[in-house]
Amino acid sequence: MFSKFLEDNNTINEKLFQLLNGESNIEFQKSSDNNGKVVSFGLLTENINYSIINNFLKGEFMLYPQVFIYDNDTKNFLSSHSTRLLFRIATEIDPSQNPEDILIKRYKDKLLNNKAEITYKGRCVDEPQIKLTFIQIYKELFNCQDIKDVDRFNLQVRNVDLGKSQYGKFSFTENNDQHLSAMKYKLANLATAAVSSLTYNNRFLVLPHSKEQSIANVQSRFSDTMNITINLPEPDFVLDLKINGSIKKKLAEDEDEAIYMYAIGINFKILEPYSDTLIFDSDFKFAKKKEFAKDLSSMQVIQTEENDYYLYNQLFEELIADFSSNLLVEKLTNVNKKWLKKYSNNSSSYDKSIKMHKNIVNTFF
Repeated sequence: MFSKFLEDNNTINEKLFQLLNGESNIEFQKSSDNNGKVVSFGLLTENINYSIINNFLKGEFMLYPQVFIYDNDTKNFLSSHSTRLLFRIATEIDPSQNPEDILIKRYKDKLLNNKAEITYKGRCVDEPQIKLTFIQIYKELFNCQDIKDVDRFNLQVRNVDLGKSQYGKFSFTENNDQHLSAMKYKLANLATAAVSSLTYNNRFLVLPHSKEQSIANVQSRFSDTMNITINLPEPDFVLDLKINGSIKKKLAEDEDEAIYMYAIGINFKILEPYSDTLIFDSDFKFAKKKEFAKDLSSMQVIQTEENDYYLYNQLFEELIADFSSNLLVEKLTNVNKKWLKKYSNNSSSYDKSIKMHKNIVNTFF
């Protein structure tokens, strides 16, 4: 939806330029200084869910804005930072209207709204959370960049294995390798955003996910709008993820709604890719409840596999974010251990995580 929005509307770029025009260290024109740096504002990925129930359109939008910086001369990647935003809509609709048209309109209204209504939490914000417009969040992400030469490790999400999970079994992916490849790429980007936004220290520079160690999709507005190949450094360490399984189970149902439980299991591996040295390896699980309303005319639960896809993606990203904030630390606090005990796959996985965390400390700290 975001790419369609940009194709039809340049307002978001105009607003972004207006917001950053006062920054002393940004030029809004092609620079003759080859030693300069180029900043690109974009969206890493998005996760969208909507349903139509009793003439109401309800939607959830999970967006991952990103700021990406590269060297103008060498075209080498220097830094990127992304975050996660959630906003919801609910509106009554006329049955004669096209619901997708309404959804897109409300989506655009949210992105272009001049009122600071989106809740933002970030590692460079002093308060626990603040309210911003969608455009203002890009300024926060830009100001959070630190591209000085610092001693830190390059960490990259290398691979996502769908395993025996529900992923790959949706009707829109059956017997379609292109869709499965796109799904893995999206999950890798979700994981990259989760690790990037919640790695609070300077121990890691989280690289974008790319199997070719280059990114060809960065478009320069001041280089004849040609795509530029950006070179990524080789990762010092990689994160491999395997989805051990996923479950959806109905827990309860009454005359108004049905309650389902969604659960996902993930194996986390951190490795040094050249020697294939294993730093960390353990299994985790995560579950959430979700209520689905019933249509009052048919008394049927309004629930689709697109809803399932959205919710599994949400569980996937949240589990990785929690893993990053609780395991990629120098010392396990009681809070970290409590999280590990709750979300480790079993008691042996918990013991294994505690033991292997020593490798994380010895390697990164």
